[in-house]
Amino acid sequence: MIPSTAEGALLDEAKDRPVALIRNLAAGPVLVLAPHPDDETFSCGMAIAEAVVENIPEHIVVVTAGEASHPNSIAYRDARLKACRYLEFQNAVDELGGGGITFQVLNYPDGRLGPDHVAELADRTVSIGAERKTEAIWATWDGDPPLRSLSGCQCCTER
Repeated sequence: MIPSTAEGALLDEAKDRPVALIRNLAAGPVLVLAPHPDDETFSCGMAIAEAVVENIPEHIVVVTAGEASHPNSIAYRDARLKACRYLEFQNAVDELGGGGITFQVLNYPDGRLGPDHVAELADRTVSIGAERKTEAIWATWDGDPPLRSLSGCQCCTER
């Protein structure tokens, strides 16, 4: 959908709104959950970059390698697409803050995350968060099957 507002109107409106300081969102280590490579950048990129500036430790967990993102591509199939998405993700992390961010890709099957994976994914997420003494979990969006399966991380926070 294309916005019906005049160019710049949204930014003009935003400048009169309160600012959310990154320290109000996370005073300590953050765990960023992303279904696929690039979701962390599109959804949380500015917050991730600002947390790096504020020296707030961050760890990004990417659930899948995003290998199902272009099912009709002839040039980028399976392993090649997976490698490309991973490289793009690494480049994005470097741009967002490089060495101030740690990450891992869990490599669950993209587009095929079944019920058998959900409990394991929740356990792994809780374990990763505990290892890193996570104080905040940022999820890119709950409309994607990997995160929807975790019910917006509700099962993680309950543990």
